Amino acid sequence: LVKGGWLERPVETHDSWLHVVQNSWFEAGRAAKRYGVDEVCVIDGRQILNESSFYCALGESINGVGGYFGSTLDGLADCLASSQISSYPLALVWKHFPYSQKGMGVLSAASVVEVLREYGVDVKIR
Repeated sequence: LVKGGWLERPVETHDSWLHVVQNSWFEAGRAAKRYGVDEVCVIDGRQILNESSFYCALGESINGVGGYFGSTLDGLADCLASSQISSYPLALVWKHFPYSQKGMGVLSAASVVEVLREYGVDVKIR
């Protein structure tokens, strides 16, 4: 796997890519939590073409290439809840946010931001 490999695929396949990442993640014995120690993670809204694209980008930003960090709002909340014991604070810089709103929908993007903030993530919308 390479960083952003999912971007090389048609947007219609991003949900399949996310499914493979999720299955591989758990099959490797990993839990639904943050393994990365970077205090600031960055996602580029221009890459968010739908909800699956968002979760691909987020998982990769937080847990590295092939990383998983939820595939739904509930999955995101599970990952965040499991990660709260981490001694590393998390800030998410979400660049080009309006593109994300267009790709995944205004309400979906707002819901994601709300859940992230609910669990103490410092979301910086750019």
